[in-house]
Amino acid sequence: MTSITKQEQYLIDQMHKIFEVQPNTTGSLWLNNWYKRTTKHLKSMPFILLLPMAFVVSFFVYTILGKLTIIAVSFLQHGF
Repeated sequence: MTSITKQEQYLIDQMHKIFEVQPNTTGSLWLNNWYKRTTKHLKSMPFILLLPMAFVVSFFVYTILGKLTIIAVSFLQHGF
């Protein structure tokens, strides 16, 4: 027979605590359903959705702000 050490028992207890956490809700039934539908797609295929969205957002920011966008990006690139 194998005996469980105190440290192993502590880790087992912590694992049980993790799995006892209730799922989060947003407070609104409509908002909760919308959140679950949205995150389901983001968890399975994030790049298929995020890359085109990022391209569209950056294009609209460039068309609205123009050269100011290039200056801001260049400044941030040199800063980090």
